[in-house]
Amino acid sequence: MADDQDKESKTEEATEKRVSDAIEKGNIPRSREASMFASLLGILIVVAFLAGPGSASLASRMALLVDNPGDYRLETGADATALLMAIAMQVGLFLLPMIVVLAVAGLAASFFQNAPRLTVEQIMPKSSRISPAAGWKRIFGSHGQVEFLKSLFKFVAVGLVVSLMLNSDRHSVIDSMFGDPTEIPGLILSLAVRLLSVVCVTIVVLVAADVVWSRLRWRMDLRMTRQELKDEL
Repeated sequence: MADDQDKESKTEEATEKRVSDAIEKGNIPRSREASMFASLLGILIVVAFLAGPGSASLASRMALLVDNPGDYRLETGADATALLMAIAMQVGLFLLPMIVVLAVAGLAASFFQNAPRLTVEQIMPKSSRISPAAGWKRIFGSHGQVEFLKSLFKFVAVGLVVSLMLNSDRHSVIDSMFGDPTEIPGLILSLAVRLLSVVCVTIVVLVAADVVWSRLRWRMDLRMTRQELKDEL
């Protein structure tokens, strides 16, 4: 009740000093949906442009091991270690571009929302983070209600669009069971690209709205009472 009264009394917009102090402490607006969207885009790039050529290259290199086993000595433990290291190197070269793309996507989502800043304020222990009352308020308060609506939208909208897409491709999936087995990986890759593309397009409106909402909510949380405004001025 006291918190509600305190919020009602904060009717004045935050001053530049209050905003800058909040930013210095690491209190900045963040959109979880933007980070999720960036991750999905990164996965889409990996699946569409890297997974196919990369897996084909890895398969051709691994085929050399199967086709020419006599070229590799396994007389000692050192020989086995060297062979495992060679295989690990090939797998690492296959995974490295994908890891880089996903890392860049995550960093881009963060930099798009706010300038990079190093602060220890957000990792300092606070009693409010372990308070049952504060946790209950986060879940059932206005913030929790907004998060519930976003989750409901994603569940319904994405589920509906994905169901429609998979239903339209059901004949090609069934036909692949009676066709050339070597074409199945390509079909799976194609379906994965389409699925990720549909999901990204579906939630782009939600992401844009969440970015705006996160900044509006951040500004509202920084509002001041008239007395605080007088004291600061």
